[in-house]
Amino acid sequence: MLPGGNPISRGVDRLEGFSLVVFVVFAVLLVPIMLMAGSLTYGSIITTAEQQARTRHQVVATLLEDTMKTSADGSGPYRVRARWLSAEGPRTGRVLADKGLQTGDRIRIWLDEKGRPVTAPAGAGEAALAAALVVITGWLTAAGVLGLVHGGVKRLLDRRRYREWEREWAQVEPRWRAGPGPYDEAR
Repeated sequence: MLPGGNPISRGVDRLEGFSLVVFVVFAVLLVPIMLMAGSLTYGSIITTAEQQARTRHQVVATLLEDTMKTSADGSGPYRVRARWLSAEGPRTGRVLADKGLQTGDRIRIWLDEKGRPVTAPAGAGEAALAAALVVITGWLTAAGVLGLVHGGVKRLLDRRRYREWEREWAQVEPRWRAGPGPYDEAR
């Protein structure tokens, strides 16, 4: 039975039921749309990662300072000075390093085509996580907006219902206050 399908329900009740059905249908229809958006996001990140993998490479860098000396609050990762060898020769700069590393420790870093430190290309796991976030947050946001619209419709219908009840009560109340009529049963 559909919401508002009761034979004694009023037009506003049926309209509220229809609004709820529309809300549910749209929420269900959003699922494949959000899955497609997630798939496009995944594909875009993988394409970018493949392009980055062709233009980036790993090298070994030697730390020129301890990681603990570079952060006042003790949280990482840390940006520390390091030295590495690029195609143009030895280079020095700041790189990200984990907690507890000491001067002279060696770490692997990624470089771009010009020998500058960059982040590692995104992996399939990162792409899948980003796609899942797009799907979940997109659906929840859209469903939330639909829910707010349905709530607004319900509120408007409630206001109309209350006005109708007040009008009907205004017609019944004077007779009710007057007491039983000659044809009413004695109490």
